[in-house]
Amino acid sequence: MKKYVFPVIFGLLLLCPFSVESKQLYIKMNFGLLTGGNINDSWHLNQGYYDYTLTQGKKTGPGLDFSLEFIFELHPNISFSLGSGYISRSLYGRISRFTLFGIDEVVKNFSCAPKLSSEMIPFYLTAIFSFPVKSSIQLNFLGGVGYYLGKIKGTRIVGELGELNNPWMIANRLIWKFESSVNTIGFHTGIGFDMALPLDMFFCFEAIYRVASFKKLKTSVQKMTQSGVPRLYAEVLGETGEDLGVDSTFFYIQRIREIEEQKDIDYRVSHFNYSGFSFRAGLKFKF
Repeated sequence: MKKYVFPVIFGLLLLCPFSVESKQLYIKMNFGLLTGGNINDSWHLNQGYYDYTLTQGKKTGPGLDFSLEFIFELHPNISFSLGSGYISRSLYGRISRFTLFGIDEVVKNFSCAPKLSSEMIPFYLTAIFSFPVKSSIQLNFLGGVGYYLGKIKGTRIVGELGELNNPWMIANRLIWKFESSVNTIGFHTGIGFDMALPLDMFFCFEAIYRVASFKKLKTSVQKMTQSGVPRLYAEVLGETGEDLGVDSTFFYIQRIREIEEQKDIDYRVSHFNYSGFSFRAGLKFKF
């Protein structure tokens, strides 16, 4: 319940912005791109059966960053804002390239590339220091704190098979996907400008650097899919309801052949962060 205290208090503040006595009151809507973010991940498998190497996962495009803020002007040069929004970001984990030992001319190699996605609802408290540059342009320096509440989940794991004579050695597996509800406190700072438009409107642009790390990943099963030939292993699907996860597992590849040495393959993420730059543009309206 503790993780909901901050959003509840914050929501109550947003419900009564007009009761605050301030010189001016504004509402601002921004839409932009999130360029930062990375994960710390690892693969766990039977190293006596596989030989494997790790390579950097392919880059994904920038994430989305939308915000809605109420700005209270206390002084022509000093304001503070309360805001919320929506952030989404996808990242690829490191690609693991496997080579099987002890199998003479059966399987040479294959690889797996995991992809994770995240969705966050941030709650912001920001101080803004403003200075006029021209009669219609104002420069803003800002900094503040944010509370991030959301989910991180494994969305897919893409396998690429190498030279195979018997692909069922690796293809007949159950692949479990996991997700984690997360929350953390982060910080942000940045610079931007407002340009006056007609009808008490302003065009806004800002570049923000954010620090937000998620280290407590308590995962649970999202869903299960099967590789291989379902009709041959239909009976196995009814026997795999046990809890397969550990705190940081996001994919669990469970063998369903009677080859004890293969073992299962466990893909884990120990750390996920949003640290990096966001670039946002939008409109500000004066009440």
